[in-house]
Amino acid sequence: MVSIETYHSSWIFNITVGYSTYSWIRVNGIRKFKSSVL
Repeated sequence: MVSIETYHSSWIFNITVGYSTYSWIRVNGIRKFKSSVL
């Protein structure tokens, strides 16, 4: 049970961190794109 719970928690953590990183890169990319166009 402990192993399963730890694996589940780390999976949720990885998904959350990965989503946050993706969102930051996407927003940062839009800002760079806009500043490049302007």
